[in-house]
Amino acid sequence: MSKHYDPLAFPSVCLNDPEHPASVPGMGLRDWFAGQALSATVKQAFDEEGPSQGFVVVEEKAVVWAYSIADAMLAERGRGQ
Repeated sequence: MSKHYDPLAFPSVCLNDPEHPASVPGMGLRDWFAGQALSATVKQAFDEEGPSQGFVVVEEKAVVWAYSIADAMLAERGRGQ
């Protein structure tokens, strides 16, 4: 788990009322970054014909890599604040 500041991504407050049933806090920025990293990793790993030559997708590793990248992104983001 990341120890970096993890603000919310895409919060939605309905009618300026956080208690409104349609209000949602959003996902953590770490989860958003990890999803973006995972998407890029998978896109690089596959071409139109399937897995790129020499690349084996291991789901558990891909997720670990994605969150490692997300943690690095949060750390770098925190350096500027």
